[in-house]
Amino acid sequence: MYIKGTRFYADWTDKDGHRRRKAFTTAKGALAHQSAQRALLSKRKRRIQSAQSSGASSLADRKTTPQPKPRAQSLPTLVKPTPKTSAPPKPTKSTRPFARVVTLTRRG
Repeated sequence: MYIKGTRFYADWTDKDGHRRRKAFTTAKGALAHQSAQRALLSKRKRRIQSAQSSGASSLADRKTTPQPKPRAQSLPTLVKPTPKTSAPPKPTKSTRPFARVVTLTRRG
């Protein structure tokens, strides 16, 4: 929990690891909410860890899952010739104006 101005903020991380904060008017409310959220997260973590550690069925599933076959080399694709147009393409006009260099000389 931290204090900013006249507000008390509960500070915790959610199940996805994102930091969350919620403002309360009392320190007691902020601490209660923060401890409840942290307890909820630890309960979720314990449940996930116990499911992963008792993964005997998932081991059996992995053994029976067929391995992916290596990909065959792809055959070269034939490139079709593009049809020729009867007229050659027109040159495009430049949109930039011509740069003109001007030198100034002094007349004496």
